[in-house]
Amino acid sequence: NATWNWSFPGGNPSTSNLEDPIIVYNQAGTYNVSLTVTDQFGTSSQTLSNFIKYDDTTSAITSSTDYKQDFESIIFPPNAWQTPNSSFSWQSIIVDSGSNCLPNKVTYVDHYHISQRGDEAFLISNKVKLGNGPSAINYLTYDYSYSGFSSAHDDGFRIDISNDCGHSWDSIYGAFGADLATTSYQSSVWFPTCDSWQTDTINLSSLGYNNDTIMLRFVAINDYGNQFYLDNININGDNIVTNKNIENYSLWLYPNPSNGIFSVVSNYHNLDYEIYDLMGKSIKKGKLNENEKTINLKKENPGVYLAVFKISHTTITKKFTIY
Repeated sequence: NATWNWSFPGGNPSTSNLEDPIIVYNQAGTYNVSLTVTDQFGTSSQTLSNFIKYDDTTSAITSSTDYKQDFESIIFPPNAWQTPNSSFSWQSIIVDSGSNCLPNKVTYVDHYHISQRGDEAFLISNKVKLGNGPSAINYLTYDYSYSGFSSAHDDGFRIDISNDCGHSWDSIYGAFGADLATTSYQSSVWFPTCDSWQTDTINLSSLGYNNDTIMLRFVAINDYGNQFYLDNININGDNIVTNKNIENYSLWLYPNPSNGIFSVVSNYHNLDYEIYDLMGKSIKKGKLNENEKTINLKKENPGVYLAVFKISHTTITKKFTIY
């Protein structure tokens, strides 16, 4: 068996013994990579200069600056977006009737001609820095159009979010078949009509994403049905406070996940908090001080919750899981 010794100057981690490591670069730039492989035939080393080029394409959300992706560029996927290899993929197409009832370039998935049922195709956004503030609201909107083939072919659509540069993903939306369709079944290749487009909105702040740097992953789940079209992906912010007006507070909630007992570590001593379930129902509120830095939720059911901490004029939201 071979052994692998990687060196990634400037990366995190900077070394690895894995065959296919995942490395994160926090600063834009060009980086060298070195690899030494040892097996029963000996040792071989190679250094590739300027092998990794990282352009930081993070988009920042403010009260006056939104993020917009309309797929009108001649390049697909758009700059800094990704379409990882799979048995099928997202593509661009010009349709006669976009969401504005005019010809538009959109992205779509050709489920009609893809027979690999259950396979998924990813469309991954560039990084977006969400806005912050005590009453900040960051929300995602997008337009979509879909006609199924029949009730026996339930194509699906899911949206995932990551706040760790794509190392892990959480699902924030999903629908299949009739729950996804915007018009009636069509037994031939289908193209959107003016009245078949719908707009969906997802409040990212209510899910615990404020001031995070996120990536979005749009997932097409194939069931050999009919075409799915997507356009006008926007992230908007209301009541955003610029970073220079936000005091520098640090707060950690651990362990996460937990059996219901959580400790809070913060550089601020007096914390008001309120716990919500994902339906927005308040289930507990209280105050933490120097002598009391734990939250007991052992009576609550397993699941995902949000903890909202109020510190001076700042609100910090943390998502956590009880198992």
